[in-house]
Amino acid sequence: MANSRFDLPTVYANLVGVVTKIIEQAHNEDISPDLEYISWDARQDVNELPNHDLIGVADWTYDEGDDHLPEIEMAIILSVVRDQHLFREVEILELIRKKCIIDSGRLPEYRVWTVYDDNNQPFAQLQVTSFSVLPAGESEARTVRSVGISLKRADLAK
Repeated sequence: MANSRFDLPTVYANLVGVVTKIIEQAHNEDISPDLEYISWDARQDVNELPNHDLIGVADWTYDEGDDHLPEIEMAIILSVVRDQHLFREVEILELIRKKCIIDSGRLPEYRVWTVYDDNNQPFAQLQVTSFSVLPAGESEARTVRSVGISLKRADLAK
């Protein structure tokens, strides 16, 4: 039977899953054919990173308040190489934005992310509550940019 629990391993796996879908889209649209997932919280030395574009979840937090609708803060860190004018970076940032915001031509609305269980069945929802592209940092070889995303559980299903 599927495990439909809303716990930290499930939440983290779903956050990573969103980033994995962004990677697939960047590959399919030929924006960054070598974009790869990296676990930024593992704290690698920037000078020892692979020499291609990297993206991953970082600095995520989970706060379960009195209303029992957990709030999650996270960053998606994007690091690109050999992108002098940052056009590839901006295209990937737009893919991230489209996972967070519905731009219907009028007022943009925040998206709802579906949370999946161990059998890839939907069982809960997270509402994006804020999206921020933060200033870039850089090393000698690559740029590093964080995207701040806030989410709140939008259901009490399981």
